[in-house]
Amino acid sequence: MSKPILEVQDFSVDFWVDGVWYPAAIKMNFELHPGKVLAIVGESGSGKSTTALGLMSLLASNARMTGSVKVRDQEMLNANSAVLRKFRGKEVAYIFQEPMTALNPIYTIGFQIVETLRTHFDLSPRLARVRAVELLTLVEIPNPEQSFDKYPHQLSGGQRQRAMIAQALACDPGLLVADEPTTALDVTVQAEILDLMRGLKDKLNSAILLITHDMGVVADMADEILVMKDGFTVERGTTDQIFNRPAHPYTQQLLAAVPKLGSSKQRHLVQTENVKAEPVLKLTDVSIEYPKRGRIPAFLAVKNFNLEIYPGEIVGLEVNLVQERQLLVELQLVFCQSSKVLLRSSEKTLVELPKRISLQFAVTQELFSKILPLLSIRACQSENRSASQSSLQV
Repeated sequence: MSKPILEVQDFSVDFWVDGVWYPAAIKMNFELHPGKVLAIVGESGSGKSTTALGLMSLLASNARMTGSVKVRDQEMLNANSAVLRKFRGKEVAYIFQEPMTALNPIYTIGFQIVETLRTHFDLSPRLARVRAVELLTLVEIPNPEQSFDKYPHQLSGGQRQRAMIAQALACDPGLLVADEPTTALDVTVQAEILDLMRGLKDKLNSAILLITHDMGVVADMADEILVMKDGFTVERGTTDQIFNRPAHPYTQQLLAAVPKLGSSKQRHLVQTENVKAEPVLKLTDVSIEYPKRGRIPAFLAVKNFNLEIYPGEIVGLEVNLVQERQLLVELQLVFCQSSKVLLRSSEKTLVELPKRISLQFAVTQELFSKILPLLSIRACQSENRSASQSSLQV
């Protein structure tokens, strides 16, 4: 068997608070081999994140760490700053739980990814930017070229999470420490991120230390599971052992708490006879638009949204951004290939027109505003669709 990339022996973390040392992780022992995934699970406050942060001395100044943590046979505890800088990012990369506090608010996300790349590799600013845009594209951030120059506060929570994942994957690390890596992501994007992490593991034979509350992610990703409670390791075993034959009572409680499809009680709205219940919240044709700022055009975030919530109801909203974007592109492709424009000299589809041609459509202003951006869509230049009957007169 290959040598472990991470070796943790008798690793303990204590915090000095008001003159007293409080233990957070106690006598942790585990190792992680290349190509394997170890998941640490447990309730909030059990010491999962503290253990992960302590591996590379990322804890607060009031923390005390004892024991041994070796990455590729190099001791990390009490290592000097030069050694830690060399290993952080390149050998051991982190996906932190809260991207808004992990990302620097005064720098663009592109700058932060480029900084990581140029710290560990001899890259020019231009090549580092190209690589950063590739990483942003890889993690499904919309408009990666434009998002490169955005600050963290200009991105949604899920987009910030993806930006941080792009930064973590920048140097193809040997060990990826993922602390709740799919928090705030759509389920389809979550699946893509997990596939991305699996691809890194398989391509580079990397190891992954996964910290999560999502037992579905654990079942999908982990080779081994370590269960923590109150700073102690209460059980450790393979995924099959933990899920199918849990030995410790706490592990059994943890698995029993996982919701199962169809197991919840069916709820019925109780109505008084001949009296129709009034909704607690009612939205009718609600639209939300962010106004134009400088060269940044106005952005319509929500259009004609309708919702009613009655007493006793629980309503869940699920938006699939990936499928939404794919559907939009498909509609744009069909429109460009099927819509004909009658020029003075010829009849052409929109896709055949020169990019900078000046057009004035004899249609409503609303339709014109929708048509004009379609002329610059790259997808229209590569797809071939059958033409339909619609036509527009110049």
